[in-house]
Amino acid sequence: MRIRKRWANDFGLFGLRLWHELESRYPGRCASWNRKLQILNTARKGIVHDDHPKLALAGAEGWPMTLRSVDRWRSALNGLAQGMDHVVGEYLGGIIGAPPW
Repeated sequence: MRIRKRWANDFGLFGLRLWHELESRYPGRCASWNRKLQILNTARKGIVHDDHPKLALAGAEGWPMTLRSVDRWRSALNGLAQGMDHVVGEYLGGIIGAPPW
């Protein structure tokens, strides 16, 4: 949840409620993106801090430290990035009156 809050603060500077907009536009995917992002962050912390309980937690959630998990995370993050690109692009386009990219 911390990641969502941090992103919300960043995009909130522009008046954009990022996760709300993502949930509105991608109701079937947003919860999955968020969950995968949370587990990825847990795994990242486990790797960076040599925290075996965090790695075990990621594994117990179905995300062992394997190439397959990395590929699944990459796919989820690509989907999230594309969703964010659409939402942010439309929002900024509404502010500046033209497509930003």
